[in-house]
Amino acid sequence: MDTYMMLQFKCHDNRTCVPLSYKCDGDQDCDDNSDENPEFGCPLPQCDSSEILCANGRCIRSSFFCDGFDDCLDSSDEPYHCGEFRNHHFLFDH
Repeated sequence: MDTYMMLQFKCHDNRTCVPLSYKCDGDQDCDDNSDENPEFGCPLPQCDSSEILCANGRCIRSSFFCDGFDDCLDSSDEPYHCGEFRNHHFLFDH
């Protein structure tokens, strides 16, 4: 492996590399946020009280949970039980 590649972090999307110094710096440099992902050794971010923490380390608005869209970009905000969750809210909110 050449020195250039050793100084790069390969994003999980396998299409992008960023400087190794960008990994775990608190800024999303990879489109998939893998440079900030706790699964790759980064500390868990602190989300605001109005946010939830995605499995990949991103913070999204709590209202985006189970809204039918993959806001986390890893589907962790749309687990399998979201259909039941949405149906429950529809039945009781209308």
